[in-house]
Amino acid sequence: MKLKLSTKFGLALLTLVGTTAVYANAPTVPTALVGPNHGAISYTTNVYSSNLSGFTQNETILPRVNSPQTEVTMVTGSGNTLIIQASSSITFAEHFVIEAENGLDARLVVDVENATIDLPESFGINLTNINTARAYEHTNYNMSRIVFDMNSLLSYEISLSADRTQIIINFAANNIQGLDVRHDGGYDFLWIRGDWAPTVTVNQHIDRYIRVAVEGDISDKAYALANRSFDMTFVRDVYYVDGYVVLAINEFANYEVIHFGNDTFIRFLPPTFRNVTIDRENNNLFLHMEGLHAVHVHDYRENRNVFTLNGDFSGHFGHGMIPFFGDYVDFIEISHSGGVTQFILHDSSHISSARFVNAYGGGFAIQSIHPRDLYDFVVFLDPGHGGTDPGAIHFGTVEANYVLDISNRVYTMINNHPNLRAFATRTTDVFVPLVERAEMANDVADLFISIHVNGFYRQSVSGTETYYIPRDDEGNWSITRNRVANIFHQNMLNALGLPDRGVRQSNLSVLRNTTMPSVLLEPGFISSPSDHAVLTSQAGQDAYIMVIYNSMMQVISEMR
Repeated sequence: MKLKLSTKFGLALLTLVGTTAVYANAPTVPTALVGPNHGAISYTTNVYSSNLSGFTQNETILPRVNSPQTEVTMVTGSGNTLIIQASSSITFAEHFVIEAENGLDARLVVDVENATIDLPESFGINLTNINTARAYEHTNYNMSRIVFDMNSLLSYEISLSADRTQIIINFAANNIQGLDVRHDGGYDFLWIRGDWAPTVTVNQHIDRYIRVAVEGDISDKAYALANRSFDMTFVRDVYYVDGYVVLAINEFANYEVIHFGNDTFIRFLPPTFRNVTIDRENNNLFLHMEGLHAVHVHDYRENRNVFTLNGDFSGHFGHGMIPFFGDYVDFIEISHSGGVTQFILHDSSHISSARFVNAYGGGFAIQSIHPRDLYDFVVFLDPGHGGTDPGAIHFGTVEANYVLDISNRVYTMINNHPNLRAFATRTTDVFVPLVERAEMANDVADLFISIHVNGFYRQSVSGTETYYIPRDDEGNWSITRNRVANIFHQNMLNALGLPDRGVRQSNLSVLRNTTMPSVLLEPGFISSPSDHAVLTSQAGQDAYIMVIYNSMMQVISEMR
């Protein structure tokens, strides 16, 4: 992805300095500057420095000194100031700001030379303009990097403390000079003026309210605005609630954010969708057209349901975002490409299913529904490890790949059953954080099965293990975790014929953090030649698959 300096924000950075200079000596460190919702980007070219004294070729904070290796131990944020704390004198530090071409990501990067780092890989920052940060240590380059995810590009000053143990970053505060709701050129808009174009965050909420967060102190001007009445095309009332400007609108409206000079405008536009009706109470979206057929894909790892209509219906349904805010769906996107039309339902934290059903009055409805209301039983499969975490590796077998194949085959078997639904924490070779695996299952599952194979440094260790951890609320269930573990364990022993190493309790993350009956399977040791031969044979793989499926069916029968 190409990186470029953005001019759309109308920043003080651009008015203070008339020229820009590319930072020609940006070190090529193989670190992806990855944001929480966006892909990886690198910064080997087109990187710009920024501070209140202007864009310069020299981005060092102070001249280099010969100091012993230090450790970055803490990052704190308060008001408009960030402090990066080191355990001893800092040898050398560089900084620069980048913005991705997509216009969504602005990042401040600070590189500390001759330093290790003792920080989480990702952590929060309590600063108006920065919410998250990430830390990396590059032993090959003898440096540590901290990447701050900024809401927008802002002017800043950066310096070292006198003892060189602190990097101090002071961001300029934006003084809000004007705030008003206006109608001009056929549009309603919220106008905000600052020392530079203020950053805003806009959220459309249920019952036709739009909430706007503004960078800077707007309290006095917002209170004055809230005491006025409006008679406009879209805006009927304005409120100031908990630091937000809240606009009540007369009908569904699209909006766009425009930055120009020192001004930010939120302009309200007529809806671009048509011939659809929202029934929020029953989680329905009605499509007013007969004879429709749709292909449904439940992309639950991305929290969305996609319905594809074979044909370009842009002239009938329009396009754009439909705010929904129902039990399961936040908003619906209508898009057209390649001769097809898609209705994309973006879910909230729930993993919801959806279906395309006949509706009264001629037409169809897309109905969002919880999987437990659509299927008799929902199971979450968890093939362990993946991506950067291969798990155990012995005799050419990689645990992450082995269990992924097992899980995918069980997944297909379960979803071929009309009354059962399987989800999986992963269906490809990717790493999913352990807590996230549990959170995905907690939204929807009746049973959680974590699929593994074991490994050890001694080849003589052999046999089958099954893990669980009891919960205090098991009295509310129709089956205990101990019983679930014993069902799976006994079936693995019978099918695979490996030594019995017992059903064990262990405070493993996926067991500790799931809220339903859950079990972790270790059918054998791929580090043991005898176990490896059984598990990697076609018969052994088929047996492991059928153990999981049949044990699940036995659990279902005992839970009824």
